Amino acid sequence: MDRRPRSLSHTEIQTALTCFARWDFQYGGRLAGSTLKPRSLAPVLSEGRAWGAAVAAWHQNSNGVLARWDAHTALQTSLDHDITEIEGNGWPAPSAMAQQDTRERLSAMLDHYAETCEPLPALNRLEGALHASLPSRRSRRASPVYRFVGYVDADTTDSDGLWIVEFKLRYRLTDPRLVERQRQPRWYAWAYFAQTGRMPAGVIVDERLNQVPERPRLVQGRRAGQGRVPSHAKDQLITPESYLQVCDDFGVDPEPTTVETLENRMWQQRIYLPLRPDEIDAAGHELRDAAKLIRDLDAGVLTPIRNADQAHCNRCRFNAICTEPGDEILVDSLYTRSVPKRLRPTEEEDHDRRQPAAA
Repeated sequence: MDRRPRSLSHTEIQTALTCFARWDFQYGGRLAGSTLKPRSLAPVLSEGRAWGAAVAAWHQNSNGVLARWDAHTALQTSLDHDITEIEGNGWPAPSAMAQQDTRERLSAMLDHYAETCEPLPALNRLEGALHASLPSRRSRRASPVYRFVGYVDADTTDSDGLWIVEFKLRYRLTDPRLVERQRQPRWYAWAYFAQTGRMPAGVIVDERLNQVPERPRLVQGRRAGQGRVPSHAKDQLITPESYLQVCDDFGVDPEPTTVETLENRMWQQRIYLPLRPDEIDAAGHELRDAAKLIRDLDAGVLTPIRNADQAHCNRCRFNAICTEPGDEILVDSLYTRSVPKRLRPTEEEDHDRRQPAAA
């Protein structure tokens, strides 16, 4: 019986629960004859990595005079690393103009975040991954084969105790009720406790909207010869301060309902997810059962069924070859091939996600 150590990540488990075929393309390698990695790095992944590195650096040094500088340095370092990774895979990097646009947009978001966000106290950036052996199904001892690997951005301490911190960049802020049901924070809390022996009070999920405040919109005035005037549209992605300023500059009275809407717009949110010790223990049992699913997929006991769904397929990195994984010319033009995860050396198992650059 093969007792090769096998690591699991939240990404792998979530992929398997979403679509067996997607999991196989990325981890199993039975449909295409190998596992596949897109030659181009998804922009949202690159931006998320850079954002996590930047805001963690800012919170850690928020009381220092160089906090903003440290944050921007971490941001640029992470983006530089991703460009090197893309070029190393033999795929053309985004144009210089596209790269510059991304850097400027994220830098502007970082400045707005630093100006409007309450710093987290005593934040400690975590370097390296969390490694925790899963509970065994047959005894009270930990599993000798399966372990969970997590990448936590930071931890912090307040009057309620120790909190794990995760920084997220979102196109839409998540409903807090959904965050309460998501498994990633709970699994990370379990791994943190299993590795360090320190029981966290819970997880802080710090989300930022992936948008930069825009300049107030100007429209043509209704009166003859009036020229351009500030727009009072409520859908503008602007701050109330910039709206009031442009109204003052043009000598126009601001619309109270527009001001109210802009004041209520959320650019970021911080969700506290308190967890009891029994909830963290239950998360370990969830991971144990997830390992059983991955075991059966690894062994070929389960056929990699395609779970075709508009929400799944539109965002899938393998949709171009899903129906024709045997087309080697097409596959090799879009992906690099690698060894299935079950066959990789142990030290290579945990490289599915790069940790954000450390300061």
